[in-house]
Amino acid sequence: MKVDYFNNQIICDLVENPTKGIVGILDEECLVPGDQNDSAFLVHMDKKLVEHAHYVSYAKGEKSLNRESEFQIKHYAGNVTYSVDGFIVKNKDLLFQDLKRLLYNCDLPVLKEMFSDGAGPVDDVTQRPHTAGTGFKMSMVSLVEILKSKEPHYVRCVKPNAEKKSGIYDQQLCTHQVRYLGLLENVRVRRAGFAHRQSYESFVTRYKMLCKETWPRPKVSDRVAAQKICEFMQLSQLVKFGETKIFIKIPNTLFFLEREREKKIPLMATIIQKVWKGLKARRYYRRLRSALKIQNTFKSYKWRRYMLKVIDTFKDVKILPDLGYRLQWPEPPPVLKAGQAYMQKIHRNWRAKVIVEKLSKQQVDEMRVRCIAFSACRGRKSDWGSTVPFPLNGLKDETNPGSAKFNQSVAALKSLNGDQTVIYSAHVVKLGRNMKTADRAFVLTDKHLYRLDGVTYQTGKKAPIVLKQIGSVSLLPGNDQGMIIHTKEEFGDLVLYVCDGRAASEFVSIIWLTIKRKFNHRLKVTIQPELSYKQDGKTKTLILQQSAAGSSPAFKKLSADRAALVWPASS
Repeated sequence: MKVDYFNNQIICDLVENPTKGIVGILDEECLVPGDQNDSAFLVHMDKKLVEHAHYVSYAKGEKSLNRESEFQIKHYAGNVTYSVDGFIVKNKDLLFQDLKRLLYNCDLPVLKEMFSDGAGPVDDVTQRPHTAGTGFKMSMVSLVEILKSKEPHYVRCVKPNAEKKSGIYDQQLCTHQVRYLGLLENVRVRRAGFAHRQSYESFVTRYKMLCKETWPRPKVSDRVAAQKICEFMQLSQLVKFGETKIFIKIPNTLFFLEREREKKIPLMATIIQKVWKGLKARRYYRRLRSALKIQNTFKSYKWRRYMLKVIDTFKDVKILPDLGYRLQWPEPPPVLKAGQAYMQKIHRNWRAKVIVEKLSKQQVDEMRVRCIAFSACRGRKSDWGSTVPFPLNGLKDETNPGSAKFNQSVAALKSLNGDQTVIYSAHVVKLGRNMKTADRAFVLTDKHLYRLDGVTYQTGKKAPIVLKQIGSVSLLPGNDQGMIIHTKEEFGDLVLYVCDGRAASEFVSIIWLTIKRKFNHRLKVTIQPELSYKQDGKTKTLILQQSAAGSSPAFKKLSADRAALVWPASS
């Protein structure tokens, strides 16, 4: 690619040429014997440089210049006018060698450094000192030699305005400087070769996140890593690989790499956040684990001390009559409150197991029913039958005058409906559909609930209730023994109270236990001051009323859809 640029060598020759250069002509004029003046120097230049295209003076036809003192040089950046006034005087160097030697031999280090030419021996031949122009030219030659031995980097400075003020941008002035500083030509030359060159280490450090094989740390050399990055980004044909650097010819290639890198930066930020959060989490976990280890060690120490006191307190618990029920537990530290509660639970379970093992089967069955009654009614019913004995099969007992007749009737029912065993039986008073009461004997078997006549123990035309049809049971919260059995049958719910000093909670508990064992279903028990029930498709209400002590329990009709169970206050 051919790049047009201004060759400044012709200007350099105009100034530095030994015979026809301005500096050489000035040195000749300084050596002319007699009076020298600046006008003669200008005339001398007009004669020798009359044909030079970049030299202009009044004698060459530029009437705007002063005939006696001014000349003009056409530099690459524009025309510059010079005045020759004082050129002759300023060019002469009248400081001879003996004066330089004198200044060098003084005691001031600054003068020694400034006049180092005086370091020569005294017998050196004293020569005429160089002129200022020659000295400048020699200094420039020395500077060029030094620059050639180095790898220089140039900084082009552009003045934004001629007023030297901030915030002002003179486009015309800046364009002029850019053009005459050769910046456009430099860019063209650069783009004609390789627009960008960079060491492999710098390239890989900046762009390694673009390739999976080089992220996060390349496992190969920087040159191989740079090749892998270019292959992954499909840029191998647009770059060249040198010994120590990578060369990129087209600027768009570098722009593409920068855009892809910018896309990866948010991901890198996320990775940094992830690593930092992981580090914080690990630190927190280690501190937490250390704290827990200290806590566990301290708790173990406290446990050992506390357990020694517990062991000493309960060492003879097996031989005590109450199995340690009244023993005072040692006061635990606050941190072991929960542990003490757990040990107390273990002790209660052990004590209950020991007590139950001493009971007969009938006592165990009664205890189980009492526990269910206690759990269902505790805190909700004032009298749940804690003082009433729980005989499980009262009507078949020999103390019942009609036990023979009852047993005969039940045997017939079992053979007729396939029941295996009678679980519970009791005399009850039932509230009928028309608010009329009737004595009944309720018999609970493993499959049915029978409603027998309270005297003859006959079923009549009443079909038994299948246990699956019992939906829930309701109790009143007072000291009564009334209850409602809610069924899914069409005839409705059963409203009754238990007679003969039996507890309604006993009846409820046995029904609950039977349904739980047979169907694995928990019977719902409701305790409220007003109970709703259904009969003949109508919803009715049952409440509790207290009567005088010694009176008999009875159902009382309050309205067509409202009834009360009147119960003695002292019962």
